[in-house]
Amino acid sequence: MNFIDILKTSSVNLWRNKGRTFLTVIAIFVGAFTIALTSSVNTGVNSYINKQLAVFGNSRAITINKKQEGSALVSTGVQEFKEDASPSDGNFKLLSKDDLAKIEDMSEVKKDSIQPTIQSTIDYIQIGDGKKFKTGGLVFGDDFAPDIKTGRLPQNNREVMLTQDYLEAFDISAENIINKTLKLRISDQITKENKILEVKIVGILNKNIIQSNSVLLPTDLAQEIYDFNTKTLPAETREQYFGAYFYFNDETLATDDEKFDNIKKEFAKRGYSIARLQDRIQSVRDIVNGITGALTVFGAIALIAASFGIINTLYMSVRERTREIGLMKAMGLSGGKIFALFSFEAILIGVLGSILGILAAIGAGNSLNKFAAENFLKGLEGFNLTEFSLQSSIQITIIVMIIAFLAGSLPARSASKKDPIEALRYE
Repeated sequence: MNFIDILKTSSVNLWRNKGRTFLTVIAIFVGAFTIALTSSVNTGVNSYINKQLAVFGNSRAITINKKQEGSALVSTGVQEFKEDASPSDGNFKLLSKDDLAKIEDMSEVKKDSIQPTIQSTIDYIQIGDGKKFKTGGLVFGDDFAPDIKTGRLPQNNREVMLTQDYLEAFDISAENIINKTLKLRISDQITKENKILEVKIVGILNKNIIQSNSVLLPTDLAQEIYDFNTKTLPAETREQYFGAYFYFNDETLATDDEKFDNIKKEFAKRGYSIARLQDRIQSVRDIVNGITGALTVFGAIALIAASFGIINTLYMSVRERTREIGLMKAMGLSGGKIFALFSFEAILIGVLGSILGILAAIGAGNSLNKFAAENFLKGLEGFNLTEFSLQSSIQITIIVMIIAFLAGSLPARSASKKDPIEALRYE
């Protein structure tokens, strides 16, 4: 009896008692379904988070600011511009040229890697004679990988992109806003002299959970706005920056959490706060991993319970087929092949249950994505709550096969050890 014969025989024997086999497969199905669905949620959410981080470029870049006394900046949604409104808080501490030189000299900082970030201030944006809205400027660099909803990246200093938030504010669709002229009013910080820049909207960014309410500016346009904002400021004041980013000499300082926490404390003692891009939403990632991890444990418990079902099913099968086992051994079939016969039955139960569970999870995941997109995830284009990959499906199937094999090995070993004479006498 070769491998194919063993596989065919195991497949036929599996369905001698259809009801018992079906119930065991259902138990495996429940565990595989739970694990596949929860792992797809984990993959979907983390994939979206990674997509959000890509907007800001290289994930190993470290942002640095002067240590602030207050809380971090918080997005407050799109706000209409009021001419007589009080200016925003001006207590944010800026980096000076001396600060940049000091940071550059730090032994941990890669030589010539520090890049200051300018803060281009736009009073408001407006289309035609419509409403005026506040905005922030987001400058894109070489590593910028935007999540574009429609349109394209700017190709000159009179083209910009908007975040999706402004579509509702301007009451216009993504398709119709492309090629519209956008007015940017910018002002001198001292004299309050202002002027209007007219630029063309060439793209819309999908809603971003980190950065919103922004105009995406080419570097040249951002510099032009910054120069106008600060043209009457003293030279020493003009050479102050909102923040900067740099790279470590030792990349493990950015990738190893423990090392990064230590170096972060060291920078705090020196009067600076540093952050990795992924830290901005690490808490979200931790919560998602925690919830999906807990749900995966329930799936694992279901699989363990199902493994006892496999043991019971095969022990019953061994008892019912004791005389048949004795006959096969009397005809020369080795104990190893009898072990393989029953082991394959266990593995087939695992394969069948896991495939059905994964297919059902994919169906449920697609329905969940559709429901989420129309309800609680409305407006977050590109966010699929569940994502399935062939790799994870194969991993789940292999893990279930191993569990099924281990569960089936006890009754299979019992069958392979039977004495043929005693087995033939069994009533």
